[in-house]
This record gives sequence, structure tokens and C-alpha cells, in this order.
Amino acid sequence: MKLVLWLVAGCLAVFGVTSQARQPQAYQVIITGDTFGYLSPCGCVKPMTGGVRRRISAIKSLKGEGEALVLDIGALVKGTKRQDEMKAETLAEIMRLAQVDLINLTSLETQMGDGVVGALQRLSGEALTSSLLPADNQWGVRQSVAKGPFLVGAIDEQLLGRPNLNRDESLRSLLQEAREADLVPLLVTNSPLATAREIAKRFPEFRLITYRDSSNPSDQWIKEGDSVLISPGERGKFVLSLGWNGKTFDRFAALSLGPEFPDDPDSSRIYRTYLGRVTDEKLLDLLPRNPTADFIGTKACAPCHGKAYEVWVRSEHASALKTLEEEFHDRDPDCTSCHVVGLESTKGFRDRKITPHLADVGCESCHGPGKAHAMNPVKVKMDRLGEASCLKCHNQEHSPTFEWKTYWEKIAH
Repeated sequence: MKLVLWLVAGCLAVFGVTSQARQPQAYQVIITGDTFGYLSPCGCVKPMTGGVRRRISAIKSLKGEGEALVLDIGALVKGTKRQDEMKAETLAEIMRLAQVDLINLTSLETQMGDGVVGALQRLSGEALTSSLLPADNQWGVRQSVAKGPFLVGAIDEQLLGRPNLNRDESLRSLLQEAREADLVPLLVTNSPLATAREIAKRFPEFRLITYRDSSNPSDQWIKEGDSVLISPGERGKFVLSLGWNGKTFDRFAALSLGPEFPDDPDSSRIYRTYLGRVTDEKLLDLLPRNPTADFIGTKACAPCHGKAYEVWVRSEHASALKTLEEEFHDRDPDCTSCHVVGLESTKGFRDRKITPHLADVGCESCHGPGKAHAMNPVKVKMDRLGEASCLKCHNQEHSPTFEWKTYWEKIAH
């Protein structure tokens, strides 16, 4: 009799453990991505937001609050140049450090070539995922990720030149896999909102669908039926956190990556290695340049344009290159052109030793090469300029708060 009772108690205990494991599970879903090559805060606004080092700091902080699933919607970089490859590799390595669970493989990554994609897969800890690739694809990219109560798929409909699977068939397969495993299906895309809405209407079982959007996230998610639609915004400036209570998403926060998030030390070490590679490979020296007239430097303008020179000395333009040097970005081709004179010219800035007179944003950054005018000011005239001359650098991407009248008052001359 005692043996029977013991066996019954044992069975109940096992059943209890199994039953408990199947109880609704509270979880946190963290969403980031659309880095688009912006590994560091960039722009002429204060405070600047974004940067992968702050992002990892935020992710680590959120993960400290409990069980979490971390998803990246992809679009690591925007081009195919050597620096884009370096950036993608750096991002992948940092993502592995932060234990990101899924990175959506997009056409922006595959356009860099098979070798780069293979390297990204290794460096990321095999986090690259695409539900549109066959299971036996050459990179070993997964079709889905299962973690906690979730099964997550990832798609980019712009994956071209690959043996892609049909989108709808892939989504149906994901949902079937989720049903069989008794998991909650989520979908990571970098498609626009209209596509996310269409998927939610046709496949309402997906409880979360990400999309790509150029505006900052709002403080509210979008609902389409039972599906939550969400975007982390552009250029990796935000990290999103959604709380799952075991039955539904009931909490949402969009964290702007401002200076209140310190640079993650481990990520910073990887980032410094990236900047060292940019310097060592002399990417700035390899930029294509066009022939122009000769530059002379801002100080040469002072004898005749004393008041304008004094305005310049007091402006932030006069220390533009120093701001990059403090962050070790002064040899970064993506940053330097708007901090020196004539980088696109065969006669323009090279470095502080060779062309010290062309460091910083000077008169000729806007007015163009001025040596001929300085040698013969009566015969050679410089054009008067307006708002258009500022928009080369103070564009919507890097200076979204730029307003001509307000900014001009700071440097009127």
C-alpha cells in the first residue's frame, strides 16, 4: 500500500512540474535595429541620441529585470563599401556580446557578399535568422528562434537572388510550428507599416509584428486585431521593451538612447578596435577626390575680413575637427567631410600635419576654394551665399532641428 501511495505521489509530483512548466510565462521582449550604419551618435543636435554602445547598456539594464527575448529587425548597414563591412562585423560581434537572440537577415547584409554574411553569422553567435531561406542554406542561417514562450520568425521580402521560399508559405509554416510546440508566434520584419498591417490581417495568430519606420517611436503601439505592430524607429536611436504577462502584451516602453545611458565598457572595447581598423586601412586617404582650385585656409581671410574672422573664432565651426578627435573619429570617412575644408577635393584637407590650415569648418567650407581671391581680391570675386550652402551638412539626416534664420544668427558676418 505504501508503495502504491509513493508511486501516486511521484506521478502527481511529475505532473505538477509539467503542469507548472506549461503555465503562462511572464517575459520581456526587447526590440532594436535599423542601425543603418550609425554605430555612434551623429549630428549637430544636443544631446545626440543613439549609438550601439548606449544600446547595449540599455539592453543589459532591461535584461537585468528578468527573462528577456532580444530581437533586432536588421538593416545593419546601408552600403557595400569596405567600411560598411567593418561596421557590420563590429555590430555582429557586439550583438553576440549582448546575447541578442535574433538578427533579421536583410538584403542590406546579403548585398555585401556571401563571405561577409558567413562572417556575420559566426561573429553574431549564429543569431542571423530568415524564414525565407531554406533550412539547408549555405550560411547556416536559422529559419526561426524558439525561446521562452515564443517562436520568432524573420523576413525581408527584398532578399534578392537567393533561393527564397514563398512568403505566405513560410508564414503558414511558422504558425504551424508554433501551434505544434505550443508557443506564441512573433514575426520580425523590416517592411513598412502597410505590409505589417497586411500580414496581421491575413495571419492574425502573430501576436507581435515589427516594421521599419523613419520616425521616432510613439509611446503607444499599434494594434491590428490581436497583433501588436511596433517599430524601433531609425538609426538605432531607440530600444523598445514590451511586457508579456503570459497571455498578452500589457506593458510598453520606448527608451531614447540619450547620454543618460553610459557607453557599455565591453562594447566600447570592440568599438575602439573598429576605429583602429578604419585608421589602419587608411580609409580616409582612399576617398575619391575631384580636382578643384587651390584652398588657402581661414586665417588667410583675417586681414581683409577681420570681423568675420572673429565671428568664426568664437563659433563651434572653429573647433569642428576637435570634436571628432575627442571621440577618435577624425580618420572616419563617414564623419570627417563636415568637419574640415575640402575633403572631396584633391587640394583639400588630408590631415593635421599635411594640411593644418584646412582643419575645422572654415570660410572655404561654404565659399569654396579661395586662394585665387586672396591673391587678387579685386579681379577674383567670391559668391555671396545663403541657406543652400549650409544644407550640405546641416541636412535633415544629421541636423533635423536646423532652421536657417536661427542658425545664421549665431554666425552672421
